[in-house]
Order: sequence, then structure tokens, then C-alpha cells
Amino acid sequence: MRIGISVYPLFNKKGADKKIDGIGNYTSCLIKNLQTQSNVEVVQFYINSLQDTCKIFTGSQNMCIQPCLYFQDILPINFFKNLEKQVDLFHSTDYRIPKLKKTPLIATIYDAIPLKEEEFANQRLLSLKNYLLKKHVKRADHIISISNAMLEDIVNHWKVDPKKISIIHCGIDAIWFSNISMEQKKQVLDKYNIKKKFLLTVGTLQPRKNLDRVLLAYQSLPKDILSEYQLVIVGKRGWECSELIKKILFLEKQGLIKWLEFIPFNDLRALYQSSTSLVFPSLSEGFGLPIIEGFASKTPVITSNIPSILEVAGNAAYFVNPTSVEEIQYAISSLINNTGLVKNLIEKGSDRAKLFTMEEMGNKTMLVYKQFI
Repeated sequence: MRIGISVYPLFNKKGADKKIDGIGNYTSCLIKNLQTQSNVEVVQFYINSLQDTCKIFTGSQNMCIQPCLYFQDILPINFFKNLEKQVDLFHSTDYRIPKLKKTPLIATIYDAIPLKEEEFANQRLLSLKNYLLKKHVKRADHIISISNAMLEDIVNHWKVDPKKISIIHCGIDAIWFSNISMEQKKQVLDKYNIKKKFLLTVGTLQPRKNLDRVLLAYQSLPKDILSEYQLVIVGKRGWECSELIKKILFLEKQGLIKWLEFIPFNDLRALYQSSTSLVFPSLSEGFGLPIIEGFASKTPVITSNIPSILEVAGNAAYFVNPTSVEEIQYAISSLINNTGLVKNLIEKGSDRAKLFTMEEMGNKTMLVYKQFI
């Protein structure tokens, strides 16, 4: 079985590793698991821009560059025939969905945020992108949704027949469950000059991640807590974040905040395992992968009481109304002051994380593939 996978989320156009986000993590874990399956060959495609159509991507084995979704409809039919000759099935993990006639096409859809909640989507060319996305999603023979909570949105906003949808939760790499030594954690903390106890928040700087309220909640903590705890933010610059960055830089100068735009994978694991809690009160999510990463790292998690997150977190997190600064602040204070609550959440979170493994995700995805091959 030769499975084509789009790996645009993992590499930039020069072949170098990309600062990957949730879609990148999903794609990486899926490929790793498929490569362990018997009688499966993964053929990786980098789908990017029209000018790169004929180049060979030398950054990774079995990789060739193909054009992005914005240009696919004007390409010669021979291009798609050549792609189809290389694979038995193609899985689009990043909305770059090729026009294939004879090859089964699977697409993973993460959420309906650009269509349903436009205020949380990048406004640049939004109408055009939404039009093209809806059009190209219809090319897929089958859709994978990463949560049950997203099923209704995919049906209503993407206009997909529910019979064509499978629910497969995201999974994380087994390495998340392994403990990092105290010495290694100290080295990472020294590397980033983190001298105090700290709260951690992870995610791209963009409106739906709700960092403005996290900052307000943190600043409203009692002075004795503020003097003892920093807020560490790990997240690359997103869109409409210029004012947020000004606030972050101001608080960083005061020694209250540490902003790390991007850090290596093992450093991130060390920060999870060293933090007092993960603060993740997102306003909108298709899944919320940092929650599972926090659970696996034995870190108590504060997160939102919205449907998709409730589905993922079960009873293993401290839930808040994400629009309430007071609730976020109270949750942070509670986890700092209540060791019994922290122990309970860590135990529940550790058990919950075991339900979301890379192997589980990969095996269920293989069952979808087998329906079409």
C-alpha cells in the first residue's frame, strides 16, 4: 500500500525544518505510525506554490513539490496523472487537496473556525480562501474529523455528508510520556534564564488563543504569587497580535513574563514537566493538542469549558469560562494553593492522555484507508 501524504506543515520551501503547529504535529505523528505498519510505504509530497511545481524537494526522501490549492485548477491534467501513478491513496492533512480522478482521496478537517467564527481567522483573503477550501474539500472521498464536537460544524459549514466522515482523535508521540531528569530540566531552565516557578501557556499568538485574558488574569494575582511565579509563553507570532506583543514585551521587561517564540521539542517537554500548570483557556479549538501534552507531562491543566475541549479533556482538567478573567485567575490561584487538587488532576490527566496515542490514531486511520484500497 503506497500512501501519499502532504508534508507542507513540516518543511519550508528550502527544505529546512519548519516551526510546526498542531497540524504539523498531527502530520508528523501520522507519518511515524504509518512507517511502522507492515506493507505500507509512505510517499511524502510537499505541496506549495506554482513556481515550485517542477522542482525536486531534496530535504527528505521520496518528496516532490506540487502546486498549492490556489493554483491546482489551472494545471495540465498530466500533472495529476503523474501524482496518481505514485500512490494508491492520497491523504491531505493540511487542506491542500489535489484534484485526483482515479486515486482515493482522504482529507483531515480540523475545525470550521474560518467559516463559522471568522473573527478568529486570518482576515487576509479570507473570503477567497474559504470559497476555495469549501470547493476543494468536496474532492475528498472521505473526511477525518479530529473530534465529535466538530462533526456538526463540518456537516453544516463545510457541507459534507455525515456518512463520509470518520471521527479519529489526535494522538501524541510516546516520548511525551517519558520523564526528563532533574538535571536536564535544570539545563533547559538555565538556558532560557527561568529562575522562578512558572505557569506555562503554549500556542500561536492569535485572537482565539485568548492570551489577552491570560495576561490580565496573571497580572491580577496576589502580589506574593506574582513575586514567586513567572508566566512563560511559548508561541510563534500569529496574526493580529501586534498589540498583544507590546503588552508581552512590557511585562517581560518587568520580569513577570518570559516569551519564547519557538523552542526545540525536547526543551518544550522539559518546560511542560517543570511548570506549575498549563494555562490554556482557548476561545475556540478543533481539538487542543497542548492539553494532552500537558496531561502526558504530568502537568495540571487549566482550560476552557467549550465542547471540543470538554470532549478531549474529560474530567481531567480544571475548567473555566474562557471569557472570564476572574475564573482564569481563580483557577491559577487554586492550583498554586491546593496540592491535593493538583495531585488529583495529575493522576486523572496521566490516565486520560493514554487514550490519545500516536498508535491509536494511526491504526484507526489505517482502517479508513482499507475501505478504499
